[in-house]
Amino acid sequence: MFRLLTRIRARMGHPRSMLLAGIDCETADQTAEGLMKANAWYRQAVAVGVTEAKWHLGVNYLGVKGGEKRPDDAIVLLTEAADAGHLMAMWTLGMLYLKGSAFIDKNIEKGLHWLHAAAETGHSRSCDQLAVIYRDGEYSVEADPAEAERFRAMALSDTPLGDDTDQDKRD
Repeated sequence: MFRLLTRIRARMGHPRSMLLAGIDCETADQTAEGLMKANAWYRQAVAVGVTEAKWHLGVNYLGVKGGEKRPDDAIVLLTEAADAGHLMAMWTLGMLYLKGSAFIDKNIEKGLHWLHAAAETGHSRSCDQLAVIYRDGEYSVEADPAEAERFRAMALSDTPLGDDTDQDKRD
């Protein structure tokens, strides 16, 4: 019933329902056809300003799921989503820039920027990645065990950077 109501609302132009219809298509039918349908819903949601749809469509345009590859569009969408504060878009861009690929030049400065931006909010994946980077001294970052431990602790606590507030006081 939920699926039906979501599709009806999406067809009526409800932005969040467009996103949910895309997610439903992508997860329910993990074929090329399902991905095409999902991307169609994501494009509609992007057109009406749904930031999360930019992340989903951007990731799909990377072609990692076997769909159409549009890497230039992927980077634009991911950057727009990250600029709007979407944490997974920040993490995705951070990792893409750190590793580089056939369609994106390796850029350690940009990669670290996006990981730090997400970590500042307590995003656990970004904190985990930064903990490893500082522990091992990866990507031209000098090894710093104290910084590695700080990011590891943040990943476990979901405490934003610089927030020294006692957990009991936040509850």
